[in-house]
Amino acid sequence: MDSYKIVITDYYYEDQEEERKAYAKLGKNVEIVDLTKIRKGGFFEPEEIIPYVKDCDALVVQFSKITNEVIQAMDHCKVIARYAIGVDNIDLEAAKEKGIYVSNVPAYCIDEVADTAIAHILNGMRGITKARDLLLKGSFQMSDMGALPRVKDSVLGLLGFGNIARNVADKMRPFFKEIIVYDPFFGQQEKYPYVRFTGLKEVLEVSDAISLHIPLNPSTRNMIGEGELRRMKPCAVLVNTAGSVK
Repeated sequence: MDSYKIVITDYYYEDQEEERKAYAKLGKNVEIVDLTKIRKGGFFEPEEIIPYVKDCDALVVQFSKITNEVIQAMDHCKVIARYAIGVDNIDLEAAKEKGIYVSNVPAYCIDEVADTAIAHILNGMRGITKARDLLLKGSFQMSDMGALPRVKDSVLGLLGFGNIARNVADKMRPFFKEIIVYDPFFGQQEKYPYVRFTGLKEVLEVSDAISLHIPLNPSTRNMIGEGELRRMKPCAVLVNTAGSVK
């Protein structure tokens, strides 16, 4: 009878009940090593993880750094599964070379991340946090707020047009004068006539708010740097809920 060892490095959920139901389908000979039981939250650094993964068949991660060193320490791991959309915390080349399948959750928290991006966009454009901070300091004056753009006369720029960005666009249509998008890999533009696809240069220069929805990979690393920031309007809002663009 086959036996399996599954190591869970980290997670912030209350429990693993749903996951354990799925693991149970593998049969009775399943060993679950939950590192959050050793330390609250789990282990995140490679040197902490390596002692536990040598003989695992599967590795389940959320924020842990699964580097080449971790992957080389595993003798017969078959899959690394991440609780998220992005896989930038996993060395994909090392996993590929060792024949380890890397999986993610493409539909992970699409509404929640989109709503968070929208909240930050409106917060930035309407100065909500700035006003709150002034109020808490006891020094609120409208003159300190500076000019705040009228959202209905503004342009929203989206970098990337995946599931989350499309969700943002759908919800923001009534708010903005125009939504423009840069995504050279998106191939169904005709299905979204309410947005205008254009180049990165125009998105940076025209947008009053820009929301990032792109994965971190060799083609996007350093996509937003000093030069790009200088192209933006002086009072433009930049929101990054992709969380990994550097």
